[in-house]
Amino acid sequence: MRVLDFIKESGLSNRYQFMLVAVMASVTNSAVLIVVNMAARSGYGSGLNLYLFFIFLFAVGTYAFAQRRALAMATSDIETMVAGVRRRFLKRIRACELLSIEGIGQARILAAMTADAQALSQSLSQAVMGLQAVLVTLITGAYICYLSRPAFFLWLLSVVLSAILISRQWARSQSLLAEAAARDGEFQDLAASLLHGFKEVKLSTRRARALFGEIGTVIEDVRNVRIDAQRGMDQSYVFGQVLFFLLVGSMIFLLPALGNVEHDTLSQVTTAVLFVLGPVTMIIGCVPALSLAEAAATKLHGLEAALDAQISAEEAARTDSPSPLTPQPAFESLEFRDVTFRYPEGPDSNGFRLGPLSFAVTGGETLFITGGNGAGKSTFLRLLTGLYQPVSGQILLNGKEIDASSIQTLRETIAAVYSDYFLFKKLYGIAVSPDDAADWLDEMEISGKTTITEDGFTQTQLSTGQRKRLALIASVLESKPLLVLDEWAADQDPLFRRKFYEVILPALKKRGITIIAATHDDRWFHLADRQIHLADGAIHKPGSPA
Repeated sequence: MRVLDFIKESGLSNRYQFMLVAVMASVTNSAVLIVVNMAARSGYGSGLNLYLFFIFLFAVGTYAFAQRRALAMATSDIETMVAGVRRRFLKRIRACELLSIEGIGQARILAAMTADAQALSQSLSQAVMGLQAVLVTLITGAYICYLSRPAFFLWLLSVVLSAILISRQWARSQSLLAEAAARDGEFQDLAASLLHGFKEVKLSTRRARALFGEIGTVIEDVRNVRIDAQRGMDQSYVFGQVLFFLLVGSMIFLLPALGNVEHDTLSQVTTAVLFVLGPVTMIIGCVPALSLAEAAATKLHGLEAALDAQISAEEAARTDSPSPLTPQPAFESLEFRDVTFRYPEGPDSNGFRLGPLSFAVTGGETLFITGGNGAGKSTFLRLLTGLYQPVSGQILLNGKEIDASSIQTLRETIAAVYSDYFLFKKLYGIAVSPDDAADWLDEMEISGKTTITEDGFTQTQLSTGQRKRLALIASVLESKPLLVLDEWAADQDPLFRRKFYEVILPALKKRGITIIAATHDDRWFHLADRQIHLADGAIHKPGSPA
C-alpha cells in the first residue's frame, strides 16, 4: 500500500511510542468490558464488587489518558508526515527545470500539494481510529474465546465474512477512485482554463456554452464514479451490521443448542458481542477513508516519480556537479554560438525548433529583439536567461562556457520581466532601499497607487500596465547587471510607452545595466544600440536596424 510507503518514508521518531500507547488504550478499553462482566456475575453487594469498582475506575482513567495521548500523537505524526510530503515536493520542484514543470503541468502539482495532501491528512486521522478499533476487536475476540469456544467460532465466522466482503469492495473502490482522480485532474485543468480565460468566455455565449458543457460532463462523471464507489462501501457497511445482528441472535437462539452453555456465560458473551459492535462499525466505516488515503497517496507517489524522472534526466545531461555560486565579476559579455533548442513533441506541441543562433551582447548595450508572432522571441529569451537549456551549441558568459552544471551562474546575472510574468506581492530575496523604491514609484507614476515596505508592495490589485510597472521595479531593485524584458511596453498607454523608451531605458543604461528587450515598437528601434530580428526560429537580419 502506498499509504504505508509514505508512513515509512516519513521517518517519524515516535511511531513505536504511539503503537505502545494505542495498545494501552485498546487493552484498557477492553478491560472495562471484562470488569463490568465480572462485577455483574459476582452479584450486587459482595465485597468483590467494591474491589472491581476501583479496578473499573483505574481502567477508565488509564484509557482516557492513553486514548488522549494516542490521538494527540497520531495528529502530530500525521501532520508532520504531510508537512514532510510537501517539503519533499518543494525540494523536487526547486530541483526541476522550467520545461519539466511545464510538461508535468502546474494544475497537477498544485492539486498534489494542496487537495491530495489534505485528503491524506484527513483520511489517515480516521484510519488511526480504525486501527485502534481493530485492536479492541481482537482483544474482545480473545475474551469471547475464553468465555465460550462455540461463541468464539460464531464470532470468528462473522468477522471473516465481513473481511472478505470488505476486501473485495476495497479493490473495486480503489479502481473507481483512481478513475475519479483522473477525471478530477481533467476538471482542475478545465476549471483553470475557465478562470484564466474568463474574459474570453464572457465575450462568447457559444464558447461559454461549450466550455461549461464540457465541465458539467466531467463533474457528472466524477459524481457518478464516486457514488458508485461509495455505494459499494455503504453496502459493505450495512452487510457488516446485519452480520453482527445475526451474530447476536445466534448467541441467544443458536448457541444454547450447540452445547451446554450457562446462562451467565451466555449473558457475558452477548454483552461482549454488543460491546465489540461499536469498534467493528468503526472499522467498516474507516474503510472508505482508507481508500481515499490510498488514492491520494497513489497520486502523490505518481507525481513524485514523475518529478524524480525529470530530475534524473536533467542530472544525466550534466557532465559535472552543479558549480557553487561565487561572487560574479562585472558583466562583460553574453554570447551564443550555434545554439539550438527544440520543444519535445507531444499532443500540445509540434516540436518547434529554434536556431542555430549566434550572437553576442556586451556590457552596457541596449539590444532589441524583434520579429513577428511565433518567430521564437519568448523561447529565445528563456534560453538566454537559462530557463531552457540548449540541445546543442555553446553559451558563454564573460567568455566562459555555461553548461548544465553552471547554468545558475547565468541566471543569477539576469533579472527579467517575461510576457507571462508573475508579480509577487512580497519582494523575496531583495534588499529594499526606501529612497530608491520611492524614486522608482515616482518614475513609474504609481506612487499614489502603492508603496514599498519591507514586506513588499502594499497594493498589487492594479491595472495590467501598472502591475507590469511594479514587476519592472522589482527587477530593477534586484540590482543585476543584465535586464531582460519581453514585450514590456505592450500594455502601457501611449504616453507612458514613449516615456519607457525615451526616458526609462536610457536611465537604466546610464546605471550600467545591459538591456535585452523583445519588442514590436518599430517607432523606437533607433534607440537600441543593435537589433536582432527573428523569423521562423532563426536570426534573419542580424546587425543594426536600417
